[in-house]
Amino acid sequence: MVSRFSVYMKSLEIEERMILKSKLRSACKIS
Repeated sequence: MVSRFSVYMKSLEIEERMILKSKLRSACKIS
């Protein structure tokens, strides 16, 4: 359970980073 939870949290962190990168890219395109 603990290992599965840590993997889940890591995947969430990666997803958040990807979303932040895409948001930054779109913001750069707009400006």
